[in-house]
Amino acid sequence: MVELNHIFFSIIGYFLGSIPTGLIFGKIVLKKDISKIGNKTIGASNIFYLSNFKFGSILFVIDCFGKGFLPLLIISIIFPYSDFFQYGTIFSLFILLGHNWSIFLKFKGGRGQALIMGSLLIFNIPLTILMCITLLIFWMISKDGGISWIITLLVLMITSLSSITIIDKGLIIPITMYLMITIIKRIMGNNSIRESRMKNKTSTKKILLNRLFLDRDI
Repeated sequence: MVELNHIFFSIIGYFLGSIPTGLIFGKIVLKKDISKIGNKTIGASNIFYLSNFKFGSILFVIDCFGKGFLPLLIISIIFPYSDFFQYGTIFSLFILLGHNWSIFLKFKGGRGQALIMGSLLIFNIPLTILMCITLLIFWMISKDGGISWIITLLVLMITSLSSITIIDKGLIIPITMYLMITIIKRIMGNNSIRESRMKNKTSTKKILLNRLFLDRDI
């Protein structure tokens, strides 16, 4: 049953997520519009690509804690756990939707990896540690953040279904939604497939596969 609080946290989450922190950061620090260069996303991954580790890390922390961790921490303080879990799940999903499809950027945006990490840090610390370890291992193997992130989300989804007592099985819902939102965002991208096909002179199939697994068109 939909409550007023569900609607409230959906709206607040979406608009908070829509604040283009990466775009603002890029214009202030790099003096560039990062939505038009690099991979054209407004997240930390594009800052890493366009500048250096320091600036990318700063934006990652801003998104992870400013958008993901702190708002959920406040909700967890105000509400008992049973209410927090449902309100927090709704909030985290809508903040991710806002970040990926910002109303201020004509429904374009980032990828939301930092937000997901910040959210999971509140929901379950052991699962967040597993996320970081898995991401690091597969990045060291593949040297590619795109495929490493997808594999990490799959590992988290499988783990949340397991019988490990320190992992809340209820997390399967938000984690599955995180994965679905990530896949949809990757496939849609910030540019049309037709535009990318003409620019890169490649097939639609190759673009879709690259977007899904590597998070890029070529």
